[in-house]
Amino acid sequence: MSDEADIASNAEELFRSAQLAHIRALAGIEIKPSRVCLNCGEKTRKGARFCDTDCQSDHERRNKG
Repeated sequence: MSDEADIASNAEELFRSAQLAHIRALAGIEIKPSRVCLNCGEKTRKGARFCDTDCQSDHERRNKG
C-alpha cells in the first residue's frame, strides 16, 4: 500500500512528464515512446505513448496551443 509520500512523488513525476511533453510538443520535438502513459502514468504496451485512445485524446485536448 502506498503512503502519502509515494502518492505525492508519483503525482509530481506525472506532472513533470506531462509538462515536458507539452513543452516538447510546442517546440516540435518528437517525444520518444516510453512504457508509461504520458497522460495518466499507467503502464503502456511497448512503443506506445498512451495507454489507450481516451488518454491520448485527453492529453491532446488539454495541450492544444
